[in-house]
Amino acid sequence: MVILCGAEVIIILMLIFLRNRIWIAIAFLQEGSRAAGYIMSTLFYPIVTFIHIEVCISYRAVTAVFLATSGEPVYKVMANQTLCKYANLTCDPETFNTTKMTKLRPGAQRTFAFYGGESLYCKYIFILQLAYAFVFL
Repeated sequence: MVILCGAEVIIILMLIFLRNRIWIAIAFLQEGSRAAGYIMSTLFYPIVTFIHIEVCISYRAVTAVFLATSGEPVYKVMANQTLCKYANLTCDPETFNTTKMTKLRPGAQRTFAFYGGESLYCKYIFILQLAYAFVFL
């Protein structure tokens, strides 16, 4: 209660000493509202700006997802047993069921790990992401 009373005294003192500046600010607001009344299109400017910003952010998000998923999908073997020698090895999803991995370890399954690859493009995807983030800003 003492802190609130002290804050209220400070606010009242500020209002007393700054009342001339407050009156000037009120006059500016009145002139601004008259100007907005004469030029009604200025009221739509923030809406147009918001829409443009949303379009830019959406385009950035879609392009970032495209860059992140533009590599080749890499699949890894996941095994139920911890002693499986094939665990965490990469595999080909088309030939996985016919290989000796599934015959030796029936519980082993292939799981998507990440997008990557060995091409020159795949090696520089992270740098492309950083460059595109800089261009976006």
